[in-house]
Amino acid sequence: MSSSDGTNLEELQRENWSLLKDQIEYIIGNADEMNIMESFKQLFEVNVLVGQRLLVDSILKNQLKKDIPVVYALLVALINSEMPEMGLLMTKESIALFIKGYNNMNNLETFTMATFIAQLFNYEVVHEIVILQILHLLLEDLDNGSLPVVISLLTHCGKKLVQVNKTIHNAIFEKLRHLLQSGRLSRDEHVNLEWLFELRSRNYQNNGIQSTNLKVLEGEMHTFMIDTGELRPDFKLTEFIYDDNYVEKETLFESLKLKVYKDYFEEEKDKAETVIEDRTGITDVEFKKNIYLILKSSLTGDEAAHKLLKLRIPDDSKDEVVNIIIKSSIQESTYSKFYGILTERLLGSHRSWTPAFIETFKSNYENASEFEPAQLRIMGKLWGHILATEVISFEIFLNVHLNEEESTPAGRILLKFLFQELVGELGIDELRNRLEADSSKSYLVNMFPTDDLENIRYSINYFTAIGLGSLTEEMRDKLKSIEDELKQIKVEEEKKRQELVRSKKEEEEKDRRISRYNQKPVSRGPRSRTPPRRSRSRTPPRRNRSRTPPRRARNRSRTPPRRR
Repeated sequence: MSSSDGTNLEELQRENWSLLKDQIEYIIGNADEMNIMESFKQLFEVNVLVGQRLLVDSILKNQLKKDIPVVYALLVALINSEMPEMGLLMTKESIALFIKGYNNMNNLETFTMATFIAQLFNYEVVHEIVILQILHLLLEDLDNGSLPVVISLLTHCGKKLVQVNKTIHNAIFEKLRHLLQSGRLSRDEHVNLEWLFELRSRNYQNNGIQSTNLKVLEGEMHTFMIDTGELRPDFKLTEFIYDDNYVEKETLFESLKLKVYKDYFEEEKDKAETVIEDRTGITDVEFKKNIYLILKSSLTGDEAAHKLLKLRIPDDSKDEVVNIIIKSSIQESTYSKFYGILTERLLGSHRSWTPAFIETFKSNYENASEFEPAQLRIMGKLWGHILATEVISFEIFLNVHLNEEESTPAGRILLKFLFQELVGELGIDELRNRLEADSSKSYLVNMFPTDDLENIRYSINYFTAIGLGSLTEEMRDKLKSIEDELKQIKVEEEKKRQELVRSKKEEEEKDRRISRYNQKPVSRGPRSRTPPRRSRSRTPPRRNRSRTPPRRARNRSRTPPRRR
């Protein structure tokens, strides 16, 4: 093999490892009491033989997070029956995590791993010696708060311990009885220990722990000697390691997958590669399940697209397929190019897929409030990639009304991530050119409005707030033009108003004059009456009147007085 071939193979393995990690994490993250067998089946739709370290890591992390040991222990038991090396690795890592938590006084790790190991013992993945070593470790150090762990461990696996080694079981309880009678326990410890003895007397019935009667084929039981000083968990389980036997493992996995289907799913005639040719007689649930399995069993988007196109799905069912693709993509922790390539291939295969994608985007936007912010981010990135590749036009925005009344906060968040992805893939200048193209404008009239002043301002403010204000230059010019036009209209209206007021005043003044000059006497009856006297004008002050100068006194003689 040449060096270039080796490099290409390593790149392929690395890419497949990343996809395998996402697929396994999704399956384990969704496993619960109701779908254990379905999860088991899904794990063999991907190459779990290559990814068994990823599987161990994912199960342990989910057990620490969710603490559902019955589910994960049963899943491990099912896989252990076909892949005992995975069961051994799980035993080592779970014990190592338990020891780590115990030494560091980490109650979360201690309790969740103790109950998980107990359930592995119940399903005969772990040998009784492992349980006895753990109990011995805990009982030797009861003063360190280990009694609650002992009680939890025996609650989970006491019944199984009675069945496999009753003598050891009874010896443990004798030691616990002495402790109960010693008076060294706190009130809570005393009550809990009494409850354990009561549970033992009922043969561990009604212990509050769910169990299952699912069939598990006999697998290899693993014994592991605990060394508290040397045992360390492997924190590099998810790191990629080049495998020289990768091709051989691929072939071996195909044989293993057929065996699993024969052992556990005999009633199903279809194997892992079989897909639905039509939907006749198949329920919607089964149809969606098979679409989902195709997505999760494909290592690349091209492979998934090829499998889906082989189904020849009717046009009226394509929107369901697109909806499943979108919902699967947002269940990932981050945006995966797997789904971008898949949608690109589907849209590029035939134009009949376009209406399904348009309808799905409309639904996503209208119901955006139903999704978490992280899901909206992934969804926005996926739709942004689809638009950037030009496999679909801006027609999907026809029903997006970007204004205060018709948009929602969640919908605006979706658009934000979508446009940011478009800018990331195309660049701001190329995106602006596409948006301003004549072929696009008819689809963007509601997102980039040009007729309503309030809507224009709202759209400008929105894109400016998300850092894409340069996309609004055309709207800004239009806004300025409209504002100038409105200002001019107001000026003209004010002139007309003032002219009207002035004209009205002049008219009123004219009317007053006419009324004053045309005023006539008012007739009060048939007889004419003398008009009222006009008030006399007063005589002006004497100083203003001409005065006749006084006569001179005459020199008239006066009659002399009579004589007496």
